[in-house]
Amino acid sequence: MENHIVILRTAVGSPVAPFLLKDIRKNFNCEIIGVDIDPLACGFKFCDKSYVVSRVSESGYIEKLLELCEAHKVNVFWPDLDEELLLIAREQSRFEALGIKVILSSYSCLSICADKYKTFLFFRTNNIPAPDTVISNNYNGKEINYPFIIKPLSGRGSQNVHIIKNQKEYEFHSAQLDQFVVQELLIGREYTIDTLSDADGTFKYCSVRERISTESGISVKGKTTSKPQIEEYVARSCDLLKIKGPACFQCIEQDDGRIGFFEINPRIAGTVALSVLAGAPIITDSINTFQGKDLLMKKNFATNLYMTRYWTEEVFDLNN
Repeated sequence: MENHIVILRTAVGSPVAPFLLKDIRKNFNCEIIGVDIDPLACGFKFCDKSYVVSRVSESGYIEKLLELCEAHKVNVFWPDLDEELLLIAREQSRFEALGIKVILSSYSCLSICADKYKTFLFFRTNNIPAPDTVISNNYNGKEINYPFIIKPLSGRGSQNVHIIKNQKEYEFHSAQLDQFVVQELLIGREYTIDTLSDADGTFKYCSVRERISTESGISVKGKTTSKPQIEEYVARSCDLLKIKGPACFQCIEQDDGRIGFFEINPRIAGTVALSVLAGAPIITDSINTFQGKDLLMKKNFATNLYMTRYWTEEVFDLNN
């Protein structure tokens, strides 16, 4: 039997957690330790041991994770929450000193991906197409024509992202944001590209998904497809950034065929389930590469595979 491993996973209340935890359970002889700020987090149902932790912004967060790692002899630590990634990258050596493999890219990579303007500059500097983007401090009302998008400099899940049609709307929405970017509005088909790079930062494979319908920034209807040009841009980006483990890119292909990339998330995507079910074992290979094992790799990948989502229920007995 495969060697037993203990995995610590954060943010197990996230939408991707149930599928991810079940996929880990199916493919590894493991014990799963899950943490979340919500005592009723859905992912607790799929963990062997569950712990409620403080918010990332509160003191003692890292110390609590280290305490759990030591108590449970964790082998693999897989952080997931956007807000924690930079913090954990700064403290990564403390986990590694315990012999723990941390599924996470470098601080320098994360700092680019966490900042929408730095992401834009990365794309433009490396001749990867991206919509015109201006940071709020430099916007004078003339660089980008209406309608355009404003979005926080850092953020997730389409929160505080607005399409701006005129000056009045710009003044109203921009007043509610601190730092933000003004970005050219692209109209067309939107794609998320799930990627897998090895623990040394070498791109291995990707899966392209069309986002047919979304809710709160997460795809609820989608399909797999093949887009060689998009895949080439993503592979080059992963290698330039030295992304380690999973990531996901977002782009729009306009009706005239022009492509514009606008986001990189250096973590597992909320709809990675579709890519996995289509034949891209990103969850399993994320753990494999950090464990120094051979990758399963993408095989017999199914394009035009559609996925739709629905609510389901998990019952917790609070008497036990």
